Amino acid sequence: MLVARTENIGFRRNKRRGMTKNVTERYIRRDIPCGITECTRCPRNFYQQTSGHPMLTSSLPVVIPDSSVVSRYIELLESEDSLKNLVFCQTVLEALDRRNRTRTIGNVRRIAMDVRRGSVVFANEVFEKTRIDRMHGESLAVRDMRAVRGAAAWLSQHDNSAVVIVATLRKADYRAFGAADGFRVLDLGEFLATYHPSLVAHCAAITEATADKPDMDISALDPAEYAQLRLSSKSKQGYASYWSPEEVADGLRTGTLVRGKLRMTRSKDRESVGVVEREGKPDIVVTGRLALNRAADGDIVVVRVLASSEEISELADNNNDDGDGDDQDGDGEDEAMAVELIDAGEETALGAGAEMAVAGVVVSVPERKWRMYVATLQTDEAGGAQHLAVPVDVHVPKIRIHYMDAAAISGQYFVVAIDTWPADSQYPHGHFVRPLGPVGDLDTEIDVILVERRIAVSQAALGFSKASLREMPLDSSTAPWQPDAAEVGRRRDLRDQLIFSIDPKGSQDIDDAISMRRTDTGYEMGVHIADVSQFVKPGMATDTEAQARGTTVYLADRRFNMIPEVLSERICSLRGGTDRYAMSVVWQMDADYNVVDTWFGRTVIRSACEMYYEQAQALLDGASTAPGLQDKSLTEQLRASIVELTTAMRVL
Repeated sequence: MLVARTENIGFRRNKRRGMTKNVTERYIRRDIPCGITECTRCPRNFYQQTSGHPMLTSSLPVVIPDSSVVSRYIELLESEDSLKNLVFCQTVLEALDRRNRTRTIGNVRRIAMDVRRGSVVFANEVFEKTRIDRMHGESLAVRDMRAVRGAAAWLSQHDNSAVVIVATLRKADYRAFGAADGFRVLDLGEFLATYHPSLVAHCAAITEATADKPDMDISALDPAEYAQLRLSSKSKQGYASYWSPEEVADGLRTGTLVRGKLRMTRSKDRESVGVVEREGKPDIVVTGRLALNRAADGDIVVVRVLASSEEISELADNNNDDGDGDDQDGDGEDEAMAVELIDAGEETALGAGAEMAVAGVVVSVPERKWRMYVATLQTDEAGGAQHLAVPVDVHVPKIRIHYMDAAAISGQYFVVAIDTWPADSQYPHGHFVRPLGPVGDLDTEIDVILVERRIAVSQAALGFSKASLREMPLDSSTAPWQPDAAEVGRRRDLRDQLIFSIDPKGSQDIDDAISMRRTDTGYEMGVHIADVSQFVKPGMATDTEAQARGTTVYLADRRFNMIPEVLSERICSLRGGTDRYAMSVVWQMDADYNVVDTWFGRTVIRSACEMYYEQAQALLDGASTAPGLQDKSLTEQLRASIVELTTAMRVL
């Protein structure tokens, strides 16, 4: 329900366009929900209407991290699933947005959409009871602290059972406004020590790794303060400055610049090469460190195509003359990167347009796609606190980190994050996030795969919650699961039909089976899928965890199930000789395999055989028997069905 409309008016001076006026409209509402599951005062809201959407709970403390915590410790917030019941205020997201922290904002939204985390984004800036105006002469940082404080006060008063905590790096600043009204203000260390003591060491590692960064939260600075900060820290540049937004917009409009996604590869001499693919036009190839201009794999970049061989030679000369002041990084590599056209025969993973590829240079990076990287420590460095982390992904540059105890992470895999890439540094600057384990250890190597492929933060994170396991039906060797007689009566009974499965040898999760038989008018073909929906209902903990996983992940020696093993490998696995619930589709076809009738519905089936590929192929090839099939009568029935099925498939 709308109650008011407000306007924020600002002015910005621009060299090319002079003074511009920016007007931002806001529509104030009074029906913004609190998002707490137990709340009976809010009307039925989006969180409750959306199946599986995260919601807060009064059984845990409601935690509101301010922009200083989110800005500096986002990796801690995202990687630790035990941190639940988080409220990210709209104020915090807008503070991050003012400073172009799009990656951090993306991380926040992933946390808020993860049904396992029970966390939400609270639109306090457009809610009638929590919005505040900026007072005359008040800095944005102070105004934002008042806004977060106001949201915490309202939540604590709205739901008396909720313990609301504001987690901050600047506790004294919040307390300067007076006593907290029904909520607590704790710095991050106090909060973790009280509620999550196991995470204190992780927090301390991040604090040490970012010790060389200022404690101020630049996302809360005024534009003038931020500009002054940039001027004060500016030094000799080794890379070219990025073009201004106005210059980029003009170049894109006139066609002299191209925007696209950068895909990194390597040339045959292991030189870094970036490719921007264009539909219907030659690829743009960006070769060498200076031409890439601090762009990384996956970034959205703006590229200027080099129009002549003179331009290419000039850039190559600049590479040869480059004296990067950051070469004391310790790897002894400051090689000249020549920009050249890619030969058709060069060993690069370029697209079909490689033979006609043109050369280019990166002039702007509108969107960074940095992520968490697994790395090892470069071992040939001298002592000190500054080190180079070498990512396992060869397309990612080395990352400069600050870490005091290098011996503790030498020979270990660890996770790092990139924070920034100054123009005067050969390598991006980042920080240590958390350890993974020794190089060569099997479980550590598996964790490396999970993190690098963005599947999970570790194997432990892929375990099922106690709430999910409590929802599972009982099935044991002494009390095996049996279909419910009443449920069987509601389903179509296909247990008298020849139904079988064909899967890789040794499969445990047999989730589909098939049937094929002759009828008086032609053929009947059936596909039968294990009916997991009989056991997993919308909104159950198992359902929300399955949504977050999306699929079962298979590795060479193990698997990580989408649903608990009792379902995926037992009760919902269509094992031979056992009664199972299924969802089936049955087609009636004439003698020419034209479909004349289709039936969908819930069934109960009993698979006659768990076949594997080699058995089915042997029967199809005319062998009298197949390995592992002892029953001759069943073997002949299976052979007839497989031949009929193959014939039908060839016709269809």
